[in-house]
Amino acid sequence: NPLLTDKLSNCVVCGHKFVYSFISFETLPLVEFKLTNGLSDEKAQILMKEVPVIGDAGRADEGIEFTDDGEAQTLQIGEGGAESGVENGAGSNDMFTKQLMDMDHGTSSEWPMITVDAKTLAGFNPREVFRVYYPHKALPTRYFRAIISYLDRPIVQCPRCQKLFEEEEFEAYVLKNGKCPVCRFKLTNYAKEKDGKNDEDDPLEMIDSDIY
Repeated sequence: NPLLTDKLSNCVVCGHKFVYSFISFETLPLVEFKLTNGLSDEKAQILMKEVPVIGDAGRADEGIEFTDDGEAQTLQIGEGGAESGVENGAGSNDMFTKQLMDMDHGTSSEWPMITVDAKTLAGFNPREVFRVYYPHKALPTRYFRAIISYLDRPIVQCPRCQKLFEEEEFEAYVLKNGKCPVCRFKLTNYAKEKDGKNDEDDPLEMIDSDIY
């Protein structure tokens, strides 16, 4: 994006609003989507926790390549040649990928919100899909999908304030301060586990609190 633009924190090409890591405020590789009509939030939560079967619904990040050569970061979608997952058909038939790659928006100057059905949502990796929920009617539930694998760029979410972070910088802050950098929610067990007791567990499941 150019430094001066009337789009503020939106992409000047597609109009999508950027999502930032709330420590360094680096842009996170997240795309917001909404649920198709008839798919409830309760059902979506169940599907988001399921581990997908490889090749079942296709993966939305197949055919999406992220490279960083030290001088520039490049995101390539669907043009990886014969070895590209999208070119081979894997991941190219789900709703998310089709809409992500659709450049024809008719007379609209804005990129429409991506809509996801139950089958597509079930094909997402649980580590790469996020739900932002606040218990207030004025604040709608929002859903985000990482378009870069969590193995390359892991993202974590505070279970209290719902903010999203780069995992590496979030861990560094919590290990030093023992709390979320935004809401100051204490994550004491996070630090204990990361000290070596059990590195395989998800740190956000190790919360020492009576309200969760």
